[in-house]
Amino acid sequence: MKLSLIFKKRDLWKIYLFKIKKNENIFNCNLKKAIKIIGENGIRLTKDFYHTTADPFLFEENGKLYIFYEMKSDFSKGFICAESFDGNTWKNYGCVLKDEFHISYPQIFRFNNKIFMMPETEEDGKLWLYESVTFPSQWKKNRVLISNKLVDTNLLINDVGIFLLGTHKLDGLCVYHASSFEEEFNSTYIEKTNHAMSSRNAGAILKFQEKYYRVFQDCSRFYGEKIGISEILAIDKLNYFENIINFNFLENRILIKNCIGHHHISELNYNNDVYIAVDILKKDLYINTFIFAVFRFLILLKKCNEKFKIKFWR
Repeated sequence: MKLSLIFKKRDLWKIYLFKIKKNENIFNCNLKKAIKIIGENGIRLTKDFYHTTADPFLFEENGKLYIFYEMKSDFSKGFICAESFDGNTWKNYGCVLKDEFHISYPQIFRFNNKIFMMPETEEDGKLWLYESVTFPSQWKKNRVLISNKLVDTNLLINDVGIFLLGTHKLDGLCVYHASSFEEEFNSTYIEKTNHAMSSRNAGAILKFQEKYYRVFQDCSRFYGEKIGISEILAIDKLNYFENIINFNFLENRILIKNCIGHHHISELNYNNDVYIAVDILKKDLYINTFIFAVFRFLILLKKCNEKFKIKFWR
């Protein structure tokens, strides 16, 4: 940790869930007062302070609204948590998926009467597909979909087959196709240049009035500043074309105090209402920066002490 960072407030990600009017949609709504906020608040008391609660995906199953999201502390890899809402009360399931590597961006979907999750597993160098064993708390690895280091991969299924749209940190947006999940996915499009303002996905692909839209992160100034949106004009085995229609999709529509950015959005119709989840970037309390530095120092001291003992007894 650089000493200069001790004098700066650290980033803090939280999830805000909104419910909008029935006649509104994600394209014309104003997100004012959240009905639920998920994330850390107040002073850091332990090293397990989850500065990142982000990447929300909404899903409906058995009449309940579920929200899956990433959590990460300074001393842990990312893992997936879930909560549900039955129209009256919320239930927190805690961690539902954890692995040896960092996991985030828990895109969840139903296919052939089964529930799957396709989270970001870029740290493992592969894109893994997980299958639900006992929903929502038990999952098993189903198969490797793509042997490539992709971040924030999206799913799109149409008459041509199954498409996966992910981002390689060097190449940019990459599109893969297969006729089924049992077949090998083949590359159909590589962006070649990683555009910091549009390559990386910011939530599941949206379908509105029979058109598909890809929401993307604009990180050209700093990570998590804002999201934009593109209309997908063509996607098939040979071509991928999109047209960026807005570089700041939620400009002046999120009225959250001290919000300095956002990089993910999810929408779901549930019980005749529209629910929208957005992760919001704020600055943490300065005292938490200092406490974090203390924890880092204590952990480093413990490691040094353990090494010293090993050397001593040898």
